[in-house]
Amino acid sequence: MTDASEVLIKFFDEDWRQVRQSEDQRTAFSNIVLLIASAVFGFLTQYGLTRETLPLTVLLIVLGIFGGIASEKLYERSKLHMELAWAWRRRLFEIHPDIQLDRLTSEAEEAHRKRFPRLFGLHLHLVWLALDLAIAGAGIILTVVVVFG
Repeated sequence: MTDASEVLIKFFDEDWRQVRQSEDQRTAFSNIVLLIASAVFGFLTQYGLTRETLPLTVLLIVLGIFGGIASEKLYERSKLHMELAWAWRRRLFEIHPDIQLDRLTSEAEEAHRKRFPRLFGLHLHLVWLALDLAIAGAGIILTVVVVFG
């Protein structure tokens, strides 16, 4: 293998580690948001919706919005490093056209797209974002019930 290939592989590996780290951080952060939201929902279920529980319903709104922003920021960082990794990979394809990595990748992606046609276009970050926005939405609804109900 050439020195250029080895350098590109090292850069690819580092950026791919950064992608994994961002995704791991997003998972951990989302778990914390879910844990806190679950505790708040449990407390509200036990004590009911009263003026005294209003700070908790507002907390759900803040928690959901903050969780959504943090999740999207971690997604953005993940995408940056993914783009860098793909750039290194494209250069490897150029250096080693005989191994046809681009053709093999395209074939695998097409097979995957055919196997999961509805899910293929669904971006995972939107699923994570929907979860956080659902928490914020529930907080808004509960706050309205407390204030006007």
